[in-house]
Amino acid sequence: ALMDAKRNLNRTKIENMKVPVILSPKGTINFILSPISKAVNAETYQYGRSFLLGKKNQVIGSDLFNIYDNALITGRIGSRPFDGEGVPCKNKNIIDKGKFLETGLLHNSYTAGKDNTESTGNASRSSYNSIPTIGSTNLIMESGEYSKEEMFESVQKGVYIEYTGDSPNIATGDFSGLILHGNLIVDGQLKQPLNETMFGINLMELFSKIEAVSKQRSIYGSYEAPYVKIEQVQIIGSS
Repeated sequence: ALMDAKRNLNRTKIENMKVPVILSPKGTINFILSPISKAVNAETYQYGRSFLLGKKNQVIGSDLFNIYDNALITGRIGSRPFDGEGVPCKNKNIIDKGKFLETGLLHNSYTAGKDNTESTGNASRSSYNSIPTIGSTNLIMESGEYSKEEMFESVQKGVYIEYTGDSPNIATGDFSGLILHGNLIVDGQLKQPLNETMFGINLMELFSKIEAVSKQRSIYGSYEAPYVKIEQVQIIGSS
C-alpha cells in the first residue's frame, strides 16, 4: 500500500495516443470478467441487452482468451454444491480459445426453460423466499505463459491500468472512462502516475487484441484474474 501511495505522487498529464495497455488483475476484472459476468447472464441475453447477443459459437477474442465459472473450488467465496434452486453446481466453460461457447450462458431454471435447455446451477437468492436471479460463482480467466515482468518488458511505450471506477455499456460493449489508478510505461518500466487520463474502446475489440496473459493470477472476491496485455487502446490525455 505504501509503494502504491508513493507511486501515485506527482501525477502527470499526457497527450492522446493509441498504445499497448497492461491491465492489472483488478483492471482485468473491470475490463473483462465483470462485463462477461453480466453479458453471459441468460436473462440479460434473452432480453437482448448483451453485447454478446447472436455471437454464440463464434470467435470473439484472441486464442489467449479463456474464461470459466467454477462453483466447486474448495474454500472459495463463490463455491457451493447447489444453487439457489437446489440445482447441483458445476464447472462451466464460457469462452474457450476466444470462442464464446454455444453452452456459454449462465442459467437458472426459468431462463433454461425459455431456451429449452438445462439450468447451469447459477440461480442466486438474497434470501430463501426471494425470486431467484442469475449470478456467476467463481469466475476465472485462465493464466497464460508470460511472467508479469516479461509483459512489462515487452512495452516500449504504453499505459498500465490498475483500476477504473467506470463500467461499460453491456448492451453495446462500448467502454470509456477515467483511469483512476494507472501509470505510464516507458522502456518496460512503470513511470509517472497518470492524471486526468481516460480510455475508450469497445469490448469486442479489446478481446480481439489480447496479446499476452500472465502466469500469475490474483483473487478478489469471487473473481480470479491475471495481468493482461492489450495490443492497442485509445488513451485520451489532457495535456
